[in-house]
Amino acid sequence: MRNKVMDLIQKYNRIIIHRHTNPDGDAYGSQLGLKRLIEINFPQKEVYAVGDTNVFSFLGEMDIIPDDYYKEALVVILDVCVSRLISDDRYTLGKEILVIDHHLNEPDFECTYLIDSSHIACAELVAGIFIDDGYEFDSIAANRFLTGIITDSGRFLYPNTTAVTLERTAFLVHKGADMNWIYTQLYTEELNFKKLKGYFINNFKTT
Repeated sequence: MRNKVMDLIQKYNRIIIHRHTNPDGDAYGSQLGLKRLIEINFPQKEVYAVGDTNVFSFLGEMDIIPDDYYKEALVVILDVCVSRLISDDRYTLGKEILVIDHHLNEPDFECTYLIDSSHIACAELVAGIFIDDGYEFDSIAANRFLTGIITDSGRFLYPNTTAVTLERTAFLVHKGADMNWIYTQLYTEELNFKKLKGYFINNFKTT
C-alpha cells in the first residue's frame, strides 16, 4: 500500500492536502510536512494545503484556492478518515482521494487509503514513507514532521512511543529539525492560551 501512495503522488500534477478540523500539531505537521516534501522532491508539481487555522500556524500558512483547482487533482487527506471531521468539504471535488491515517477508523467515503495504527502520529507515518524510499528532506519539512510527532506522543511520554518513533525523530534532527525551537513555539502558544483563558474567567464571571 505504501507503493500505492507514492504511485498516486507521482501520477498527479496537482495535489491538494486536507486534514481534520481544529487541527492539532500532528494534523498541521503532517499536512505541511507532506506539502514541503512534494515541493522539494517534485518541484514540477502544484501542491496546496487547505483548512482552518489555529495556534499551530507557526508551522506555515494555509493556501486559498478556487474550487476549479480540484478538477483533475489528487486530494490527500491526513490524520482523519471520517467525512464530518475533514476541514474544507471541497475534498469531494477531487479526481481521486488518498487517505493516510494512524487512527483505527476506516473511511466512510470512497477513497484509496493507508491506515496504520502502529504509528503514534500521522507525521511519523507520512515521514516514514519518504524516509524509507530515500527522498530528500530539509529543515522546514523536518520541523513540521517533528512537531507532529512531539505533540501526538505527548513529548515522547505516551506508551505507544516506540523505537521507530525515536528513529524517525533522530532522522529528522539530522535533517535540521530544531527541537528547542519547536518546544519554544509549543510552550509560547500554551502560555498564550492560558492567559486568554484567565482573561475570560476574570472578565466574564457569572454571579
